[in-house]
Amino acid sequence: MKKLFKNRNYFLLFQGSLVSAIGTSLYSFAAGLYVQDLFGEDGGAVYLSLFVAISIIVQVIFSPIAGLIADKWNKIRILYITDFVRALLFFATLYILSLGFEKEILIWLLLGVTALASLNQAFFGPAATAVIPEVVGEDMIQAANGANSIIGSVQGIFGIIGGMFLYALVGFEIAVLINAISFIFSAFSEMFIRTHFKKTKEKPIEAQHFLSDIKFGFKYLFSKEGLFTLMMFSLVLNFCFTPLFSVGIPYLFRTELARTPFELGATEIVFSISMLIAGILVGGMTIKNLNKTVRKGIIYLSGAFIFTSMIMVLISYNIIGYWLFYALFIIANILLAFTMMYTNIPINTGLMKAIEPNVRGRVFATISALSMGAIPLSVIAGGFIINQASVALLGIICSGILIITIFIMLRNKKIPILLNGIDADAKKAARLAELNKLQETA
Repeated sequence: MKKLFKNRNYFLLFQGSLVSAIGTSLYSFAAGLYVQDLFGEDGGAVYLSLFVAISIIVQVIFSPIAGLIADKWNKIRILYITDFVRALLFFATLYILSLGFEKEILIWLLLGVTALASLNQAFFGPAATAVIPEVVGEDMIQAANGANSIIGSVQGIFGIIGGMFLYALVGFEIAVLINAISFIFSAFSEMFIRTHFKKTKEKPIEAQHFLSDIKFGFKYLFSKEGLFTLMMFSLVLNFCFTPLFSVGIPYLFRTELARTPFELGATEIVFSISMLIAGILVGGMTIKNLNKTVRKGIIYLSGAFIFTSMIMVLISYNIIGYWLFYALFIIANILLAFTMMYTNIPINTGLMKAIEPNVRGRVFATISALSMGAIPLSVIAGGFIINQASVALLGIICSGILIITIFIMLRNKKIPILLNGIDADAKKAARLAELNKLQETA
């Protein structure tokens, strides 16, 4: 990865994304605690699930539009404009908190802030994904994906440490302020990135072509055998994972077990450190067979998820003691981190190579919208299941759905065709590159 970070443009993109990601993680962790402390068992899980659901709903609705814009406009400009807007939004949030609203009013104002922040993220995400090949070149995509996974890991480590200490010692408002400042830093860093952006010869987004351009992403998914099927399985996996990890685990620690923010934070830090190590290892790994790697990764990831759900059930029904559960939960987080990286990095690398540069924004936005499509329903349902029953029941339901999905996925014949085709295309590209080098030196 040394060569990657010598690329000035990538370094600016990386550092800006890293700082804003830490700010977002810090804010999100503190906000989750804040919402639960506002309502506790009296609807805490439901309101927490609403925060997650609204964020995703907004991104699902606007991601296809954002992908279209990313393909037609300067991607770097989209990045720093959306970051500046989010900075202003969180400064406004500070003002809202200072007005002293009742919690029933305040929660809906904060949900509105979440929706607006997610709208900006919907435009930021496709541009950030699509610009990577332009910044690093096709030969460094896998290394860049591995490096980008570091962002998720480091943001977890420092964001969670900062979030739990700030919330416990000085309150939620300081977390909001730091998040706003982080977006200002990120925007300034991105302003100095230079890429070879060429304006498309097409007219800027016209009303009569707007819907057809958005539909393009969906048509593209159907044009490559197995791609749409892979996205549907991804949707179901997200349906199982998100409610348990976004709502279930925080509620289990904070409300059902009545533990401190530091105990929950420590488990998430372990997860983030494991993601960091796994991202570096997998990012530098040579993948000889994408199909076998992805299939193995999905099996390992599913096993780690079921193990996590099982120990949550055991503690909920007092079958094991808290500290045995805690030790097993730490192990589960390590397993989840490594299996996620082992699965996600190869898939993302393969997709970037398979999708043509001039349509990456639209297609990745569509992929994002599809993979997140079922999450709002699952998160809201998860919140109500927890509120009416327990986290244990949610874990049992999600594990059952996951087992059925993986069984069907492993028997599907379209996905191997897609992954093997990506492998074949990559080998052809490598041979052509070698031939070009030989011709240049001859």
